[in-house]
Amino acid sequence: MTTLFLTLTGPTCSGKTYLHDALRETYGYSRLVSTTTRPPRAGEVEGREYYFITKEQSLIMKEEGLFAEWVSFNGVYYGITDEEMDIKLALGKPILLILTPQGVEIYKEYAQPRGIKVKSVYVETPKKTRIQRLENRFLSSVYYNFDRDAVAAGIHEYTNRLLNEIPKEDAWKSDHNWDLIISGLDVNDAMQQVYTLVAEANDDQH
Repeated sequence: MTTLFLTLTGPTCSGKTYLHDALRETYGYSRLVSTTTRPPRAGEVEGREYYFITKEQSLIMKEEGLFAEWVSFNGVYYGITDEEMDIKLALGKPILLILTPQGVEIYKEYAQPRGIKVKSVYVETPKKTRIQRLENRFLSSVYYNFDRDAVAAGIHEYTNRLLNEIPKEDAWKSDHNWDLIISGLDVNDAMQQVYTLVAEANDDQH
């Protein structure tokens, strides 16, 4: 059985998650539901966005060899179980993955001996737009908080966090030989480019 891993990588607020969801809704691509040790965010549902587990559980599962893929990022553990991988591979559809460059390499190592193709996509978006998106994300999370000082302080904290991550994340673009680099400003154009990439990969398999 041959399928395709379609990886999406990009800096914070580049639009990769929005693109991921649009591709799933429009083209029916599959996704792997990862475990994570971070707490759920507002609106996240167990088994839909993530399987939420403790760090202790994650380390035990890793020790027992239950993960097809496991990474630690900013102190948070993420891992795809073998069971989840087998279920999604059996569907025979392209599988969407949001990954760091490190994660892309891990999936390439997993895919190569199993005859699974990997196509990597980098989503780039101007810094100014990403900061505005991060601020909007924060504002939506504190919509009912009318303490203006607290909101302003929160925006400042979020912006500083993004600025601290920018040098590291911006280096990702040159750290990898991406199959496709797209803009995160126009989701429709990005979807069309990704669709073409997948179609070409499928043609190569036949």
